[in-house]
Amino acid sequence: MQLLDASDCPNAQLVISLSGIDMLKRWKSFNQCLHGESRVRIVLAMLVALAAAPALAAWEKMVGNGNITIYIDPMTIKINGGNRSVLALAAYNELLPNGARSMRGMMEYDCKGGRFRTLSFSHYAEPLAEGKLLSENDVPSEWSSVAPKTFAAEALAHVCGK
Repeated sequence: MQLLDASDCPNAQLVISLSGIDMLKRWKSFNQCLHGESRVRIVLAMLVALAAAPALAAWEKMVGNGNITIYIDPMTIKINGGNRSVLALAAYNELLPNGARSMRGMMEYDCKGGRFRTLSFSHYAEPLAEGKLLSENDVPSEWSSVAPKTFAAEALAHVCGK
């Protein structure tokens, strides 16, 4: 889908495809030849691209078994003292009771204390946090201890760099 073709600027073109954000940029003298309505259109096109960006998280597979696969987005790891938070995604092979096939949530790990909690989460009808939003919760859970040889233990080790 062609969103913007600045025909008055032969060296500039921005293309956004339906399968993701594929931007082809040729910038020679771009800013100089765009003006008025063309500038508004390019700003709108860039806003559309930014709005789609969360769907394109750099998911890194951490662990999985026959029932669930856990991914994290390492670009979202934030350090706050001895704690680390990260955006995580759980993909389920079977439907949950609420009809969800995936869950995306912000997790927090207490690296020194060996604990974790969920800060927020959302359930989705399709894998990889796509499809209809089924439920969401922004109330942090209580801290839980990390048991050895669990998904939480692997996530703690990965996020905390152990």
